[in-house]
Amino acid sequence: MEMLSEVTSVTLANINLTLDSNHILHNLNFKIENGGIHCLLGPNGAGKTLTNKILSFLLKMDNGEIYWNDELVKIKSEKDRVNVVREIGFMNQKPVFLSKSLRANIEIPLRIRGLAREEREKMVSEGLTEFGLKDKEDQNAMKLSSGQQQKAAMLRTTIHHPKLLIVDEPTASLDQANTKWMEDYITQKQKTDKVLIFWTTHDHFQAKRIGKNVTIMIDGKIEETGKVIDIFSNSQNERVKSYLKGELV
Repeated sequence: MEMLSEVTSVTLANINLTLDSNHILHNLNFKIENGGIHCLLGPNGAGKTLTNKILSFLLKMDNGEIYWNDELVKIKSEKDRVNVVREIGFMNQKPVFLSKSLRANIEIPLRIRGLAREEREKMVSEGLTEFGLKDKEDQNAMKLSSGQQQKAAMLRTTIHHPKLLIVDEPTASLDQANTKWMEDYITQKQKTDKVLIFWTTHDHFQAKRIGKNVTIMIDGKIEETGKVIDIFSNSQNERVKSYLKGELV
């Protein structure tokens, strides 16, 4: 597919995934649209991270289709896949850093995309300053605190201005102050950059704080998808109601 100037919606249609003969993801169907953060909410083991990897084109599904702006994303070669992946920012729950300086780690996405040295250095310096990490640029990234590493991971994920931003439990290991910083940063980025954001969490309260829309996944199936305010206040799905009450499902 031709690269789009902006991704305003992503649709997953009839997505299935089998691993080691186990059917993990079951006929996933939902749509992510711009205009606010879309949260993927569900208990541990629901299949949220695998869904993110499929959405990021890092994991091949058994069958199904993904649409950007209602246009089917066709992956006919590894080159096609790489070109699509480069339009996406995907932040794992536990980011991996090379045993190099923070600056070198942040620069990786820009090197991969072939940006000139001067432009890379300028973008990294501006990003480190914005994230309050400029004084850490020469430190080994693996030796930063957990809060600093999460900020660094977010900067590395967003520095190339992705059209689709997927973040997987980015605040799971953070204290309240760093959690608030991360939520505020992403909320503001959605407003200013109009980037399509898909935020995965198992925290009901977080989904209510930052989400406009939510998809609830349990046991590899989509139980409900829609506006946060509607689902949290008036869901008619018994499994969803039980889950939101904190019951085991």
